[in-house]
Amino acid sequence: MRERSFLEPITGVYQVADFKFLVTLRPDNVLTVALPSGKVWELDPVRGNTFAVRGENGLTLDFKRNPSGQVTEFSMDQAGSSRIYKKTQ
Repeated sequence: MRERSFLEPITGVYQVADFKFLVTLRPDNVLTVALPSGKVWELDPVRGNTFAVRGENGLTLDFKRNPSGQVTEFSMDQAGSSRIYKKTQ
């Protein structure tokens, strides 16, 4: 889950309504998420396609892949609540 070849397909723009999240990959192979507010989250691998948001207790992002392996969306999960963000770019 720290290999560049695994992480690069996750990068892109994800959106729900007017909220866009930009997922990028740093040179040290850490995924980051830029929020509309300007805040940036760092993601720590948990298992499979699930990442924990560093410093945000219980907040995880689970990236979904289609049968051909392309990442199409992520679900943001915290305290039993979930929201889906579709990959737009």
